[in-house]
Amino acid sequence: MNAYRSRFLPDEPRDARYGQLRTRLAAVEHIGVPTLMIQGGSDFCDEPAASEGLDRYFDVYSRVVLDQVGHFPHREAPAKVAALIGDHLATHHT
Repeated sequence: MNAYRSRFLPDEPRDARYGQLRTRLAAVEHIGVPTLMIQGGSDFCDEPAASEGLDRYFDVYSRVVLDQVGHFPHREAPAKVAALIGDHLATHHT
């Protein structure tokens, strides 16, 4: 919960144990790990438009928006999510 609240509520108290990690993450401008973004097309908490155009931050960024799926794709479309993750891992394994 702290991650959600501190993300949206600037005055929310933060767990000091994660201060160094937050500082390190804030300094990252580019992610080299192949990334798969799965988002529900009917997600009204984090609108799908928010994940558009983020390719420039990643070496590999695959984005899939699932129609008629909301905020919890893994619960609402588990077979589809599992297949997407399996394909992603098979494509980008090292």
